[in-house]
Amino acid sequence: MWEATKNNPTEDVNVEAFMNEGMQMYWNIGTFKQLAEEMKLVLSADYSYPIIFDEEDCIVDGAHRLVHAYIDGVKTIKGIFITNEQWPEPEYDEHEAVQRKEE
Repeated sequence: MWEATKNNPTEDVNVEAFMNEGMQMYWNIGTFKQLAEEMKLVLSADYSYPIIFDEEDCIVDGAHRLVHAYIDGVKTIKGIFITNEQWPEPEYDEHEAVQRKEE
């Protein structure tokens, strides 16, 4: 996705505007250990990189960066939009990955 959007313009995104979004669509957190592991990723995320949004304003890359910016009190971060035509081919077969996980 980064390669596909490298020439797209960035724009300022209000961090607070996304804080009431449902977390379930981004992370599967059901235990304290899972929360702790996600928090490690959040706190190591570099929010100087833009968040990538799809054409429906959904975050497709950057949820950890968004939450880290919020924790640090940052009001706006950079966002970039990927168009439907720019989506790269998947690097793996999602159905195959799910099947392996269930085994």
